Amino acid sequence: MVKVSEQFQHDPTAIDWSNDGKFLAIGDRNGEVAILDAQSLKVLSKAKSALAGKKDAWIEDIKISPCSKFVAFGTHGGLSKIDI
Repeated sequence: MVKVSEQFQHDPTAIDWSNDGKFLAIGDRNGEVAILDAQSLKVLSKAKSALAGKKDAWIEDIKISPCSKFVAFGTHGGLSKIDI
């Protein structure tokens, strides 16, 4: 068992695993997203939603595209766009 959440400043709220098994996409309670290498758990990339840092603006859902080139996520806490 690996505790992925220990390396995040804010609690993870959404996760997806790529079809090829190489990546994890994790959204957190602060509206931020991290892409991790599934083997090493090293953070490869980070992004913030349009509502990041606002009250109740956590990542509610996150998905990696079937080709593993795109990540789409939506934020709770108000009218938000789908970020890709």
